[in-house]
Amino acid sequence: MGRELHRRAAETQRAGRVRVHGGVSDEEYLTALKVLQRMIVNAGGDLPRGA
Repeated sequence: MGRELHRRAAETQRAGRVRVHGGVSDEEYLTALKVLQRMIVNAGGDLPRGA
């Protein structure tokens, strides 16, 4: 049962990423993430290491 649950969870995650990332190039996605991270820091928030 654990392997099947893991497989279904991975498929759900992949499908969600495809839906959200649709029409957005990898370059645009990366740019958006960097801008959002900068805004978080500007607002006094912390980012996890490596982010």
